Amino acid sequence: MDRKTLIRLGEKSPYFQHLNMAFEDSGKGWARVRMDVRSHHTNVNGVVHGGAISSLADQTAMRALQTLLPEGRTASTAQMDLHFLAPARGKVLMGDGNVRKMGRKTAFVDAEIFDADGNSVAVARCTIMISSSQKKGEA
Repeated sequence: MDRKTLIRLGEKSPYFQHLNMAFEDSGKGWARVRMDVRSHHTNVNGVVHGGAISSLADQTAMRALQTLLPEGRTASTAQMDLHFLAPARGKVLMGDGNVRKMGRKTAFVDAEIFDADGNSVAVARCTIMISSSQKKGEA
């Protein structure tokens, strides 16, 4: 998918919008996604909730894969192994995603989440299933 399509996908996604995410940049096999941190992203300790970080990692990995998906193919995350490295603080988090291997039906994509100072706060490895898109009513 091209940049304009990736931007439109984010604009059309209520969840992406709810979490204040924005597509930043991409190239063949990589993507960058930003999350503007708001109070609803934080936990009782005042740091970004792990669920919000997980969502950013998932979206970042998916955007990286989508740069390589051929027309008519869709993808969904089947598994994600996420490691939290440090508390995430600040007003912005950035996710960098890189496709490590892509086959016909499965892709392995890494995502790393950084705070505004460039400190790594989480790393994820995602297994993403690739399938043919089907229109409603098709078998």
